[in-house]
Amino acid sequence: MERIERLTSIRGFAALFVFAFHCEISIGGFELSPWTGALGKGYLGVDFFFILSGFILAHVYGERFERGEGRYGRYLRNRLARFYPLHIATLLPAVPMIWIHYGYGRDGVFDATVSSLFGNLFMVHAWGIFDRLSWNFVSWSISAEWFAYLLFPVLLACTRFAKGRPFFALGAAFALLALFGWIVARLTGPGILVGGVTLSSSPHPDRPFDITYDFALVRVTLEFTAGVLLYRAYAVWRDRGWGRRASGLTWLGAVALAALLHFPWPGPPVVHDTLVVILVAGLLLTLALAQGSAQRFCEWRPFIYLGEISYAIYMVHGVGLVAIFFLWDLGLPGPGRMVTGLAYTGVFFTATLVGAVFLYECLEKPARAWLRGRSEEQGRGKEIASQ
Repeated sequence: MERIERLTSIRGFAALFVFAFHCEISIGGFELSPWTGALGKGYLGVDFFFILSGFILAHVYGERFERGEGRYGRYLRNRLARFYPLHIATLLPAVPMIWIHYGYGRDGVFDATVSSLFGNLFMVHAWGIFDRLSWNFVSWSISAEWFAYLLFPVLLACTRFAKGRPFFALGAAFALLALFGWIVARLTGPGILVGGVTLSSSPHPDRPFDITYDFALVRVTLEFTAGVLLYRAYAVWRDRGWGRRASGLTWLGAVALAALLHFPWPGPPVVHDTLVVILVAGLLLTLALAQGSAQRFCEWRPFIYLGEISYAIYMVHGVGLVAIFFLWDLGLPGPGRMVTGLAYTGVFFTATLVGAVFLYECLEKPARAWLRGRSEEQGRGKEIASQ
């Protein structure tokens, strides 16, 4: 199975985008909004991860499942091996800090109850069960992805209508992302009436796509499926010699995305978020196809390693922010001016990178190898027993 290295590196940039967003909204003084609007849209990095997950799983497992050779149990064990050890490693230190900082209960920013802790352990805390974020708060997206992983064979089957029809697949992917934009507009506006109950969400008015613990399953299902559809298009176009053309489109799309994020948007924020996510999806496809300068840039080894530790960066920075809040509660002076805000952010960034490298090398990689090895041994044992 060909590994698409350039998509590995881009994960690192998305993780840093989310990191910068959380620093801007959490660390006083680190506010670059007077100069650029890009960091304030960093939460859209999660949408990229959801789309990318659908694309990559279709690449790795799609043909196997469609031929009837995919083993669902082994597939799920491989998925758990990928993210569960680090999820637990960053959940555990968050528990005492949040209980000491906020106290037991649901009166603070986080749901700090035993029930939400069990929700985190079973990765269902973003399934609409709780009414706020909890513990290592960034792990809501891992909970949402787990839901998509469970549904992957179903979502793959639902996209078979687009197999071998690349333009149709691309249009369907964009339509799903536009549909999510419409749903967000309804959820944050009049609400959606379902069975006599009005469903609504209240994200920050400037961040309409920043839907987490309440309707995350809608967000991940539509975007993950869009990623599977993008792969349907990629599977056809990768053999047609479109690499050079795709490289040029990638650079053009990157400039358009930077401009869309940087400059003020005159219309409704939900339209802006929808356009950004659709453009990101198009960039993912062109980058996967790209040959030439875009490919060489994204396959620079340091960028690839950044992508390899991107999950650790994402999870470590979440519990790192919890630690910062905890230290401020204990009396550590908080930043007030831009100089101190930048200093805080620089120290936090360095600590996050060091922690991410350590956990990736000492926990994530060894645990993944061990759990996958166990999965393969069990699979071979069943094959021998059936002979």
